[in-house]
Amino acid sequence: MPFEIALSTPENLGPVEHDPIEPWEGDLQVFAIEVCEPLDDAGVRFSAGGFGEEHWRVDVQFDLSSIIPQLPDFLEGLRNGAESELDFCEQGTQRVVTAHPTGESVTLSCRPYFTAWKPDPEVEKADRTDFTAMVEKFTADLGNAIAAVLPELAELEPVISWRALRPGQ
Repeated sequence: MPFEIALSTPENLGPVEHDPIEPWEGDLQVFAIEVCEPLDDAGVRFSAGGFGEEHWRVDVQFDLSSIIPQLPDFLEGLRNGAESELDFCEQGTQRVVTAHPTGESVTLSCRPYFTAWKPDPEVEKADRTDFTAMVEKFTADLGNAIAAVLPELAELEPVISWRALRPGQ
């Protein structure tokens, strides 16, 4: 199974009661910590898999909050042909996926750390347009989920930009 990240939402996704959102002033790590608990409470689910393991042990509250701050640089690297990484640093997953875009393809490698798990295969290849579209869809789905669960953030960055993504275009 090729590497993939995805977000799933319940049909009735909507606002949930939550503590006031702290100002993040451009700090995506603070933003991620603030939004992930309400997303989790609303039933949003984060999934990741690949490199021989279909379902990685990831969740919204911890794993997604560590991935969110990495999304802008990861997408920029894919679009511009630069190497970029997603670090799944939370305990239980602890692996780094590196994307090496070249022409029309992207080579993905996975390096575990602090775990006995070994990727099999160690390297995957994907169509660059398709892989970029998958990451864009994930990011757009995230923006839409945040807007539904936390409507007070719908007209703020980065939610506006993420919701405006048109995967594959």
